[in-house]
Amino acid sequence: MAELDKGVPQVGMIFKTREEAWLFWCAYGGRVGFDVRKRYANKSPMDSKVTSCRYVCAKEGVRKKGQRETIQKLFRPESTKLL
Repeated sequence: MAELDKGVPQVGMIFKTREEAWLFWCAYGGRVGFDVRKRYANKSPMDSKVTSCRYVCAKEGVRKKGQRETIQKLFRPESTKLL
């Protein structure tokens, strides 16, 4: 928990629990002024425990309006609702 006193994320930080790391990231994002989200979590195949996870800015990986695909590449038939 001593790492939390610094207030700025650094490479190699270690937390006791994932919840502690998530709270640190949420607090940091709130202080700096951006929303946060969980990107992924790697689990051990042996015991399914989380070995690492990545927290990012909520807009990381989101395309801007001008960069979105405007042409639909795969046309799918409209689905019909069965009653």
